[in-house]
Amino acid sequence: MNKVQTLFRDGLSIPNVKIQKVTRKNGNERYNGVVVVQLEDNEQKKDISKNKRNLKNNPAYKKVYIDNDLPVETRMFQGSQKPIIDGYTWIGNNRENLHINAQRGSGGVGAFLKNDLFEFYDITTLDNSVEDILWIKVKSKSSDFILCVAVCYLPPNESSRLSDQELFFENLLQQVYCNQSIGNIVICGDFNSRCGNKSDYIEGVDEISPRSVIDMNENYNGDLFIDFLTNINFAMLNGRIGINDFTYISPQGKSVVDYMCVPHEQFNDFLDFKVLKMIDIINQVNYNPEKIPDHSILLCEIKVPKVCIERNTQTIDETTSNTRKYRVNNIPDNFLDSAIRDRINETINCIENAINVENNVQSAFDEFCVLLKDEMDDKLPKMKPKPDFNRYGKSRYKPYWNDYLQNQWKQVCSLEKMWLKMLRLNRKYKRKHLLEKQNRLEEKLMESNQRDFWKSIGKLGMSNERNQSIPWSIIDDEGTVKTDKNLVLGKWKSDFEQLFSVNPNVRPPAYDNETRENQPDVTELNEPISREEIIVAVERAKLRKATGFDEIPAEVLKNQTAIDLLHLICNGCFELGKVPDQWTKGIINPIFKCGSDTRNNPLNY
Repeated sequence: MNKVQTLFRDGLSIPNVKIQKVTRKNGNERYNGVVVVQLEDNEQKKDISKNKRNLKNNPAYKKVYIDNDLPVETRMFQGSQKPIIDGYTWIGNNRENLHINAQRGSGGVGAFLKNDLFEFYDITTLDNSVEDILWIKVKSKSSDFILCVAVCYLPPNESSRLSDQELFFENLLQQVYCNQSIGNIVICGDFNSRCGNKSDYIEGVDEISPRSVIDMNENYNGDLFIDFLTNINFAMLNGRIGINDFTYISPQGKSVVDYMCVPHEQFNDFLDFKVLKMIDIINQVNYNPEKIPDHSILLCEIKVPKVCIERNTQTIDETTSNTRKYRVNNIPDNFLDSAIRDRINETINCIENAINVENNVQSAFDEFCVLLKDEMDDKLPKMKPKPDFNRYGKSRYKPYWNDYLQNQWKQVCSLEKMWLKMLRLNRKYKRKHLLEKQNRLEEKLMESNQRDFWKSIGKLGMSNERNQSIPWSIIDDEGTVKTDKNLVLGKWKSDFEQLFSVNPNVRPPAYDNETRENQPDVTELNEPISREEIIVAVERAKLRKATGFDEIPAEVLKNQTAIDLLHLICNGCFELGKVPDQWTKGIINPIFKCGSDTRNNPLNY
């Protein structure tokens, strides 16, 4: 106790420290045990913690270290949570079972996220229930883009920490199945898997390009990793895009053990991939570390939708991300009534001035849209946005549904009722049917050519439950896949124009004088549009339909004031031969034709 008092008095310049108890823990042959000092006052403990840096300047006590008495596990955990990179936020999943001699908290997985990303994205931990696997969800604040990143680590076979490789991939498979419908997925990390030249896809079934191989060695983890990728329809970015290189470089040798894997249908969303060796990065930044890391850095570029909200003072052209939806099933009686007559008269004057003086139907229609939207904000209740991934969130009105499918559905319902009424032989025939199917699959599996087997069960894979998006690629006349943005958009534009263009080779029939004399009189079509025609057109407008670019539902047009304004605008368009920009735009929802061969052909939608 006297030595401790001397340390506080001479080394820290803190006299009269009240010490309650001093004990020494058991040490070993090389080191003495740690001295534990129990103080009576917490204020003195704070003073000691503030002044403990002064021990470095005192030669007698420069090797003395003072810290709180904490268990080894707690000290390791707190040490691993310290921010070590400025400008980044750490999200990690540390191991719960810590080794007493571990120097780095017994490992774990995690990710450093740049702080600037949190301004544009909502970043949360999606799943950290499994050791050495961490799922991070990155959701855009301005669009529906979502990226799920799985950070993984699989210890090598010779590791002192016991691991079950089969259980590791089973847990990862289950998590992929649960998170595959959320958004884009990237699985990355150190798998300690050497795959050699094995294919990570089913040849002849999966439409994926082969990868270039630089590490020809294989191990048991690599076999499990290849089976895992084949089961979930994922493919490695290593060796397929960009610069490929060894991911582990040490004096003992080189290997490829770190991977980035993405789904087949999302492969075109990844633009570039690089493997950056640590020695190249160190030389680039001109830094001399004490030790060079043996793992390389894997870098990829992903295509992210750009949401730009541009407001023009002359036109109303807002993106659909800010679109408000209103309940239009019950329009109130005071909608566009006499209470806002001054506003209506002002709008009428603006429309007439724009048409008669400025000859500008665009500004006239913009005034009409502003009036209706302001009135909808005041009089109509707004619909609350539904939460993400609500099982009842999507519309029940399917665009592909027709009379034929409706009849088939009725037959299925009637047969199901008949099936439920049968009480005796259902299970017997069901077992017989399943046994026949099983025997057919086993026969195909035993054949030398297993392509038919994989094609027969290909539609049962878990990848089919992921949303099928339109690939950002086309097939040119030579059969080559093109992914250039201008070529893809040009192909879609030309094919769409071809569908709705008149064939120039078809000549109209020739008319003689008798035919012209028998033609009906159409001079009344050149007369101004009447108000009755506007009423008929408005009454024929379908209800409960999505709005166009003008964001005006058909329900609010069935109003006397709205009809009067439309009458002015339509006659102005008829006289000037111009229409607003909103009328020249349309929204197209491509639907893939069932039975088509490829999704790269725009005519298959």
